[in-house]
Amino acid sequence: MSNLRLHEDAKSDLRKLCVDDPKNGGRVLAFIQQLQADPFLIDKLTTHDFGPEAGFRANIKKILSFWNKGKDLWRLKISDVDKPYRIIYAYIPKSREIYILGVVHRSFDYDHNHPATQRILAAYDEISS
Repeated sequence: MSNLRLHEDAKSDLRKLCVDDPKNGGRVLAFIQQLQADPFLIDKLTTHDFGPEAGFRANIKKILSFWNKGKDLWRLKISDVDKPYRIIYAYIPKSREIYILGVVHRSFDYDHNHPATQRILAAYDEISS
């Protein structure tokens, strides 16, 4: 079983989201708390394309553009959030830990040059070394 942790950057994202968009921020925060309390769901965070067809309120996918470059990064899209926010997280196999690295609006589009992506990649490098 893996542990689920929040990187400081993700905590900052959540605080900002809860101020800027309290309704959806609360939903994202509640969802993360639910994940932290459920070992079954934590283990499913590394199952590509796990989601609503299995009765889960979200969809999980590897971020293939990073995953193919050796970065074990994933995204989770919560289905009952009004706006397209994504939870971006990393799996660190050697410690069996999952780190939520960011909560971002979908508009960042996984572009390697986007500031949110650069921040997430820097956090990934920090925790994976």
